[in-house]
Amino acid sequence: MTVSALTRRLLAGVATLSTLALAGLPAAQAQSGDTVLVVDASNSMWGQIDGTAKIEIARSALSDYVRGIAPDTRLGLFAYGHRQAGRCDDIEQVRPLGRLDADAVIADVNGLVPRGKTPLTAAVRQAAGALGPDGGTIILLTDGVETCGGDPCAMAAELAASGVQLTTHVVGFDIRTPGERASLACIARQTGGTYLDASDGAELAAAFRTAASAEPVAAASPRRIALMARRGEGGPVIADARFFLIDQASGAVVADGVTGPVDLVPGRYRAVALTDAGHGAVEADVTAREPDGITVVVATELPDAQVALEGAAQAGQVARFSWQGPDAEDDYLRLAEPDGDPLENTYSAWTRDGEPAQIRMPGEPGRYSVQYVHSGLNQVIGSAVFTVEPALASLDAPATVGAGGVLAVQWTGPGEADDWIGLVPVGGQAGDVLGQAYAHTASTQDGVLEVPAPGTSGDFELVYVLGHDQTVLARRPVTVESADALIVAPSEAFAGWSIDVTISGDSEDSDWVGVVPDGAPASEYLSSAWDHVRGASQMTLRVPAVPGAYEVRYVRDAADGSTVLASSPVTAAAGPVAIEAPASVAAGASFTVTASGPRLDGDYVDFAQDGTSDGDYSLGWGSVDPQGRVELEAPDTPGTYRLRYVVSIDGAHVLAETSIIVN
Repeated sequence: MTVSALTRRLLAGVATLSTLALAGLPAAQAQSGDTVLVVDASNSMWGQIDGTAKIEIARSALSDYVRGIAPDTRLGLFAYGHRQAGRCDDIEQVRPLGRLDADAVIADVNGLVPRGKTPLTAAVRQAAGALGPDGGTIILLTDGVETCGGDPCAMAAELAASGVQLTTHVVGFDIRTPGERASLACIARQTGGTYLDASDGAELAAAFRTAASAEPVAAASPRRIALMARRGEGGPVIADARFFLIDQASGAVVADGVTGPVDLVPGRYRAVALTDAGHGAVEADVTAREPDGITVVVATELPDAQVALEGAAQAGQVARFSWQGPDAEDDYLRLAEPDGDPLENTYSAWTRDGEPAQIRMPGEPGRYSVQYVHSGLNQVIGSAVFTVEPALASLDAPATVGAGGVLAVQWTGPGEADDWIGLVPVGGQAGDVLGQAYAHTASTQDGVLEVPAPGTSGDFELVYVLGHDQTVLARRPVTVESADALIVAPSEAFAGWSIDVTISGDSEDSDWVGVVPDGAPASEYLSSAWDHVRGASQMTLRVPAVPGAYEVRYVRDAADGSTVLASSPVTAAAGPVAIEAPASVAAGASFTVTASGPRLDGDYVDFAQDGTSDGDYSLGWGSVDPQGRVELEAPDTPGTYRLRYVVSIDGAHVLAETSIIVN
């Protein structure tokens, strides 16, 4: 069998895993009992799928999952990699195990900002401890394998042997190689759980639905199986062989690069042996008694590959690499540490996309290696060490900007579509950006990028951030100056009437003035009681129709939320509203009534019967003109009705009414 054919066979088996796991999804999620979510918030979650960061996709899928599970579920939440870069102890119990509070859990997940490494072994161990001696279910979401030296498979086996009734389902998000899948699938397999693969948002949501309803899998008793590689049929044993085993029923890689015996439950397996001299593969049936070992004949030469940097590599920029190799299905080039250890983030290119391969460089300069990965065997068959030079990036902007204003920025840098420039606290990183105080470099017009400033005053830094790994390439200090505004309004008014307001200050496009209930949140407004400032010094506002205590506010909507710049209290009292109408009219007749009251746009007089809601005018109505005249047509059905003066301010409100007889 050729190497390419072997690779396709192996990958076809792994693809079956995802197909089986996501087939036959339940319509509703039945999960209940004790469950702990473990969420990967390592820096690699900033990687993008179809232009959207994986952390954003995960937040959406987790939100749907949490809202769909049974309300009597006791749920806890762990996260890792979300507080500090480069720390393997960055694991937090974000929410203790307790009765489900979907809104609170979703808020916790939305607050996770990817920053660090992937200590998933220790995180799962801590999650198991939170479940206690009675056990329960762990659902692990991760986009990568352990990067802190832990052994997740051994940890899972230890938990299983402890006797605790623990089931761990693993959702692998954007996991690239069979070996990585094997490392994660082993956690599920050892604890009777399910491994689920997802490559986009739809598959991720489906994986959570499956995990929510999956039943624990009763583990069959494994047998110790010896592994041996021989050079040719009946030839000498090859001592340095490494073995990969694939469960043919599920497509799962159950052993990844092992050198000695393995524990296998009964089933059919494909064993691949890799040696310096070549490789080989064989299929074998493992039963409760046979065989005691699996022998793989190594009869072909291992492929090799060469890879080299073309030209220079600069941080954040795309570099080109020439390569020669087997170009088997799903072979790819990836970056690693100079010694070959994996990076937290994935920087890679498929060989099928051509030669030279184009890979966007990390934001951190330094020494790296580029590896040619023969994907089906999860084997590096060629590599080269190279240097990433510092990035050329700069920021030019005014030293100050008004709160809620717009900062005009001229910049240099890679300028990729996902790069952005924004404001963070002094010394802050990409995840500390102030609300929406950023703009993507792709939105630059005429050489200038407009970055919205926060409404909070103080000293900040303007940063240039690489979108693919959130590295800060350049910084520039910026002071956000406080905004001043003045508002003059009457302290008393009639409910439903209008008032004249005088305002002053340096206005921004987002500024508005409105009348709101006393003490309302800064962003609250009433639909008919506000207007944009747009440089005006005077405006007329409508007072709410319900008597009570209100504020007239000058509000600035900024990148980090709404800020009240000035306010003035106003008390609304019931005003003189009346309707002058004949005592009776003929059925279906047209007639005119006179109304006193606000006489503003949207006011009307209508016919109503007892029990009619404020907003129901189906029996006939007419608008109130500025002189207070209202043209009406009486209902066709005789009877006693009410004529009502109605204003539309955040709904319909009746200010006055009188009786009328329809003959």
